[in-house]
Amino acid sequence: MNNCSKNILFLDFNRVISFDPFWKSLEVNNTELFNRIEDFLFKKNRQIIRDWMTGVYSSEDVHHIFSKENCALTTTKYLIFSKKTVKI
Repeated sequence: MNNCSKNILFLDFNRVISFDPFWKSLEVNNTELFNRIEDFLFKKNRQIIRDWMTGVYSSEDVHHIFSKENCALTTTKYLIFSKKTVKI
């Protein structure tokens, strides 16, 4: 049984939903978490991101992989990597 609390992780292609890097808000608000996410997704496991961008993995798959490997990262209520701005 997974004892991790439930969090939200938004994944975004570069500049589709947001013009800022989708992990930017964490760099200031939670430096340790930011560094661990950067290390896991963008240094040690870059193929996961490549596979997601080409349809091998869904966003849900990436969430599962990340949360399975990083259960200890549940120190924040939400992991928010992108803010969607909609102009009407």
